[in-house]
Amino acid sequence: MWRPFLVVILVITAFVTQAQQHLYPVHIDKKWGLMDVKGNLVVEPFYQAIGTFHDGVYAIVEKEGLLGVLDTTGSLIIPCQYTLMDYVGRGLFSVKTASSNWSIINTEQLLILDNMAASIEFLEDPFLSYEEITGLGLADLKKGRLLPPIFSRFRFLNNAFIIAYDEDKMQSIYDYDGNKILANNYDKIEIENNLIWAKRSGKWGAFTFKGVNVIPSDWLSYKAVGPNFYHFEDEEGQSVLYSVELNTVLLKNIKKVKVFDESHVEVLMPSGTRSLIDLAGQVVLSGKYSFITKFGANTYRVKEGDFQGILNARGTVLVPFIYHHIGNLNTSVALARKGGKYGIINFKGDVVIPVAYPQSLELNDNNARYKDTSGVLQMFRFDENGQLANNTRFSNLKSLKVRSTGKLRYGNGQPRGMTSTAISDPFQISDSLCWKFHDASSRWGLWNIQKKAYKFTPQWSSVTVLKEQGISIVKKWRENIGGTLNTGRFRLKIHEVFGVFTNVHGLPVTQMEFLDIRVSDFRLKKLKVARCVFVGGRHGIIASNGRVITRGFTYIGDFVEGKARATKKGRLLVDLEGKKKRPIGRSSTYFNGLMATCNFDNDDDPKFYRMFEKTGELYCDAAQWGYLDTFGLLNSPLKYDYAEDYSNGRSLVRKDAKWGMLDEDGNEILKPAYDNFDFLPNADRKLFFIAQNRVLHGAIDSNANIVVPVRYSKVRTYHEDRVAVKNLAGRWGFVNRRGQEVVKAKYRVAYDFSEGLAVVFDQSRWGAINPSGGMAIKPQYLKMGSFKEGKAWVHLSKGKKGYIDKNGTLLFSKRFSRLTNFKNGIARVYVRKRGWGLINTKGAYILKPKKAYEKIEAFNEHGLAKVKIGHKYRLMNEEGDLVGKRAYGKIRDFKEGFAAVRVQALSGNHLGKTNLNWMFIDTTGEVVVEEEFRQLKDFSEGRAAFTSEKSKRGYINTKGEVIVEPIYFRVEPFKDNRALVWDSYNRTGVIDTTGKVIIPVEYNRILEINKGLSLIRRNSWTYYFVHEDTKRQTPNNFTGARGFANHAAPVRVKDKWGIINEKGMELLIPKYAKIEPFKDGVANVRVNSLLGVVNLDGRVIIKPEYEYVVYVGNGLFRVEQGDQMGYLNMSGDWVWELK
Repeated sequence: MWRPFLVVILVITAFVTQAQQHLYPVHIDKKWGLMDVKGNLVVEPFYQAIGTFHDGVYAIVEKEGLLGVLDTTGSLIIPCQYTLMDYVGRGLFSVKTASSNWSIINTEQLLILDNMAASIEFLEDPFLSYEEITGLGLADLKKGRLLPPIFSRFRFLNNAFIIAYDEDKMQSIYDYDGNKILANNYDKIEIENNLIWAKRSGKWGAFTFKGVNVIPSDWLSYKAVGPNFYHFEDEEGQSVLYSVELNTVLLKNIKKVKVFDESHVEVLMPSGTRSLIDLAGQVVLSGKYSFITKFGANTYRVKEGDFQGILNARGTVLVPFIYHHIGNLNTSVALARKGGKYGIINFKGDVVIPVAYPQSLELNDNNARYKDTSGVLQMFRFDENGQLANNTRFSNLKSLKVRSTGKLRYGNGQPRGMTSTAISDPFQISDSLCWKFHDASSRWGLWNIQKKAYKFTPQWSSVTVLKEQGISIVKKWRENIGGTLNTGRFRLKIHEVFGVFTNVHGLPVTQMEFLDIRVSDFRLKKLKVARCVFVGGRHGIIASNGRVITRGFTYIGDFVEGKARATKKGRLLVDLEGKKKRPIGRSSTYFNGLMATCNFDNDDDPKFYRMFEKTGELYCDAAQWGYLDTFGLLNSPLKYDYAEDYSNGRSLVRKDAKWGMLDEDGNEILKPAYDNFDFLPNADRKLFFIAQNRVLHGAIDSNANIVVPVRYSKVRTYHEDRVAVKNLAGRWGFVNRRGQEVVKAKYRVAYDFSEGLAVVFDQSRWGAINPSGGMAIKPQYLKMGSFKEGKAWVHLSKGKKGYIDKNGTLLFSKRFSRLTNFKNGIARVYVRKRGWGLINTKGAYILKPKKAYEKIEAFNEHGLAKVKIGHKYRLMNEEGDLVGKRAYGKIRDFKEGFAAVRVQALSGNHLGKTNLNWMFIDTTGEVVVEEEFRQLKDFSEGRAAFTSEKSKRGYINTKGEVIVEPIYFRVEPFKDNRALVWDSYNRTGVIDTTGKVIIPVEYNRILEINKGLSLIRRNSWTYYFVHEDTKRQTPNNFTGARGFANHAAPVRVKDKWGIINEKGMELLIPKYAKIEPFKDGVANVRVNSLLGVVNLDGRVIIKPEYEYVVYVGNGLFRVEQGDQMGYLNMSGDWVWELK
């Protein structure tokens, strides 16, 4: 039973939150102090570190390596005298000194838990566990009671109950008031449907929250089916349906049962037939149907034998069993199939379109369409009563259905590789002109429709029509038109050449002067320009109207973030020594001199397909590199030895064997001075490793500020405000965020900080240090892991391993072969020749190692782990019991309480096959979506995308019912009840969770959906916003845009950023190099790598003059310039000047 604290707990409830004032850290002479919102110095700067204010009241501070607490008045309410400290909540702190165990104190330094615990672990608020010699106890910080230290583990259920485990894994249950509900003689305890389920001797029973037995302990397994039914298995292995309300067995010898809707459950019998049962236990539909699903209000679609029909709630047949398939109700009508013919019925069962059409009859949102082989399109529209409201025929289908782009090819007089919706011969490009294929010559010509004669005779082997750009690109084959290319090993002949025609007048814009035109720049990247290669091998840029913008480049790379790297001088080379190199990406570009893009798979027959690289760089000789923008203009001068593609608005360039960095405008924010760059991601700022003389390393941020001095041989990333660095002598230490070496580099190995300690290797042994570099655990172990949940695994001697706490106290040790970190008080262990098992924090086995368990993966948030048994997987709970009855080829991670599972194991017999079907299981391991799908995505907002046999995508709900029919080319997960869908690779729209089309599927690209506003990208690579309700559009001349926040959105016009409101009005004229998203009504802007601040009205609060700016609340901004830091207010006035 519970026992009181040693000290009266009234000191906790006597805690009164004091009047809070907001304080901000200031840095003077390498010491930290605090100022108020007006810039007055409240706490003198003499602390090594000041933490954030907990509950807005308490901040932990460090002075001379010891920890204490400040309040918001600046008073030191707990002196700096502890080596370790953490805030618990409610004005309580856990503290430890070098010579004592853990204690809990309040702000008046009164002891709440006095030096009793070797270790403390904070569990669910307000509980913490403490460890003594006799076991684990439980403290309640609210009520001041202790559960005696006789247990091995605790678990919490429903925010009201505590499951306590003894050393033998037997469980008991307490409420939060400390009352014991069930004694500790149960194998397992769970709570479901407001009942406590307890298992003893392999059988389950149910109890009320007062411990009264309401369902006898007679069942081998149980599963809740909604709030009113249970699926039980008795000791004879027979499954039954049990009614909670009637307290009796309704049906015996069943196979499976699931919730059908809020009023019914569906029962599957061993014979494969199904029944519906209502809440009163009455059979609604008798068990003779192999399939039952909801059709309309109080109507059901059922299958009997090979045919489907429709029944009402009384079982009366509305639609006779004459159809092989009836689709889901689409508003008021549904598709019906009889044999290979399709028709449409309404929700009453009436036939509204005869079952006489082939499979090309399509239905979506009460509209149907049918296209026959002659090109006639027939459109049907139905009213809300399911009656035919409109029937329209279109005979000129070719002109109606022509896509905006298409490629015409020849072969046997017909286009090759085209689908039924592709462009066909002839293809009309204006009122009087079309491209026409000539069978005899197998060539394309330009045909005058009115004069019925060729304007240009058939002479082109292929034509690519770009209707959006208004041009056609033609290709002609000729012998040796481009001369020969000398690769150093081969003389390669070129046989194809390209030219450009206008679509309106049918006149050539260029000569047949191109060896290649990158049509993908127009089509896929939707740029206004495209890269090209001229006869002779030089690269250039052409505009969307076919006019040449620039030429004479040796090489122009892909456009990345609106920039393409390019070089004019030098020669690109292949391997002159004949060695095979790794190919990168396909290319049909040709070069003169010593470069040819060829594939050396067959030395006697080189193909013009691929480019080659060496150590990440193209071969080049005396080149000068720079960047072109999407207008074909130079973004930076051609003066660098090499240039890499842009990433996150930054590019790396090399000059005279030294590396530097450019911003998105091509400005040098870091002159080439470093031997090496290596990108390093970080949660706060984008960081880069830098190196000098190929020996010295440091780190800079994306604004070229030095954050780690360039004097180390290795630099890692930040963990708990410390980054590990290695000096030139091979020793490791730690640097803080201001580049100061806070832990001297003297260790042979150092791990990153975790839970306030970093594991280090020194003098042939492993130990741990604190953030100030003090030795928290003396080096004494052969090997050691980082701390998790207050414990770390260690190797003591050969074959003997165990765990220690943060004091270095050995908790237990055994002859383990492999150890893992603790999670929720459980660790996975491996014992050689015995297999994997589970242990608790006392070292006792929860699950003894079993050879059958080849692997136990980490436990997830549901307390489940994947276990590999042979070639398949099962689930295991934290008690070591297998969950569910089936094994699967693969189990994906749980999302929204469900996990997709692959039925088959992946073996050599299945490689390359598509019949690897998927289902869903819940956290009990039971199959909840029985139908097997070809592919399944994870659930999002109760919907999961699936792929049909015809490779179309739709959505199902958590019952496996098809909510959105599989009619889409691609779909994305739902977010805020909206999802993006595609009907082709470049036609996007938005639907809601019912499948209703919110924004028509007709836009080139929808980038973001935010509170009814969708960000759209046009084919021409411009942006605009569409209002979901009104379909109103903002101006569409933006070259860049981001989503709305606080009713404002950053937009770019040409290369400058501004701000608009939801009506499209300019709040801030585009003039900045970058504007970050709004937060708290303000946004950072950048000019020439320096930052400033604007508000929602577009007013400049802080001029862009600082390296770093952040809003800290209460109208204050912290700014940094070099090593100095200051604060400005909303008026741009200094509150604390740079110091």
